[in-house]
Amino acid sequence: MKFKLVGRNKNYQKRYICQTLILLMLKRRLILLFCIFGFVSLQAQKTEIHKLLEQASEMVFYNPKEAKAIAEHLLKLTDNPVQKAEAYYTSAVASYIMGQYDEALNQAFESKKLLLKNTDFPLNTQNGALIHRIFNRLQLSDYQVDYFPGSFIHQDILQTEDLLVKAQFFAEENLRDSIEILLNQAEPSLNLSNPGYLEVMYYGLKGDLSFGKKDFSEALKFYRKADSVETKLNNPFLGEEIYKKLTATYLALDSIVHYQKSNEIAKQLTSKSFEIENKASNQAYNLMTKSFDESYRKKENFYFTTFVLLGILVILGLVLKIIFGIRNKNKEKTLIQLLNYLKNHEIKAQQPEMEISEKEIFLQR
Repeated sequence: MKFKLVGRNKNYQKRYICQTLILLMLKRRLILLFCIFGFVSLQAQKTEIHKLLEQASEMVFYNPKEAKAIAEHLLKLTDNPVQKAEAYYTSAVASYIMGQYDEALNQAFESKKLLLKNTDFPLNTQNGALIHRIFNRLQLSDYQVDYFPGSFIHQDILQTEDLLVKAQFFAEENLRDSIEILLNQAEPSLNLSNPGYLEVMYYGLKGDLSFGKKDFSEALKFYRKADSVETKLNNPFLGEEIYKKLTATYLALDSIVHYQKSNEIAKQLTSKSFEIENKASNQAYNLMTKSFDESYRKKENFYFTTFVLLGILVILGLVLKIIFGIRNKNKEKTLIQLLNYLKNHEIKAQQPEMEISEKEIFLQR
């Protein structure tokens, strides 16, 4: 009977060990599955964020409101500093397209701040180029901005904008030939089937050419096209220019009702753009002051840290010199004692020999 109980206990122990091993294996597999699932989910989220950033970047020049909404949504989704910096930059570009220069500056500086440890990151060049562009718009070119011209995203579009801005200066001087040359250079970069920021400027300049030729009806068509596209952008600076041109065209066409309406809208947009310009100029001053202060503090901390380290090294050198000096003095003292000892020992050893030699001399006498 005892033998049977022992056998049963052994079977029970084997069964318990097997069950324990199976549970351990299942736990390990579950942990592995959770790890794989977490990794896959993280990669999928990164991929999704990257796709949304690309989507927002592509639409920012013709649908800045949607691009800005996507960028602001991504800022809540990710904690990755580079992704947040990209989202801030996209939001800054969208604000720039909508003429919200104060917000654009704030977002561009936020993007720069997130990239302080990534000084060679290409996005730094993009932020610098955008800030430089906004400062030029606000006629604040006297301020020093970290801007290093080079290859960056939206470069071709912004270069086309530069051509169109230059053409606008020529339009003020009524240099039609120069305007046409610049428009021809800009046309390959335009998307007239899905018009946006650049196309508003383009249609406005085409209207200027027609207006200069006294073809007011043709000029009105182009200005209306520019106005219909600008409505999506809601840029008060572009809107102000267009409505001033519409006002002049309606006056030339003796359309008094439309002239009065356009003139009133132009005044409202002028007031709004002036308010934004003042606000953006103050924002630029505050941001640049803050940037200079941070730069000064960094340099101050660097020099202070360097001074402290040099001080520590000097003190360490003096301490080591004192330690080695004491050590050398002890060695010198020990050596002197040893030499004295050896000298005394040698003298004592020579004394018996001298006594023997004196005795031998005495005996010989």
